[in-house]
Amino acid sequence: MEYERSILKVLLEAGPSGLRTKLLILHVYNMHLSLFETPDINKISQKVRAYLSRHSKGKQPILETTEAWGGYRIRPRERWRVVRKIGEADQDS
Repeated sequence: MEYERSILKVLLEAGPSGLRTKLLILHVYNMHLSLFETPDINKISQKVRAYLSRHSKGKQPILETTEAWGGYRIRPRERWRVVRKIGEADQDS
C-alpha cells in the first residue's frame, strides 16, 4: 500500500495516546502534498480508513482502537514490528 509507511510513521509519532482518524488522514495528506502535486484527499481518506480497518482486526492486529471515538494507536506489543518495518522501508528508498 502506498500510504502504509506514512500511516505507521504518524501513529508512531503519536505514541500510546494514538490519533483520531480525521487527524491521521490530514497528516498523511500533508506528508504527500507538494508544490507540484496535490493528492486527492478523498482517495487518501478511503485508503487510510481501509488500512485502519484491515489492520485492527484479525489474529495479531498491529493497531487497536483508543478510548476516544475514532481513535487508533499501535499496539504496545507490536511497536517493535512497526519500527522494523519502517526501518526496512527507509533502507529500500
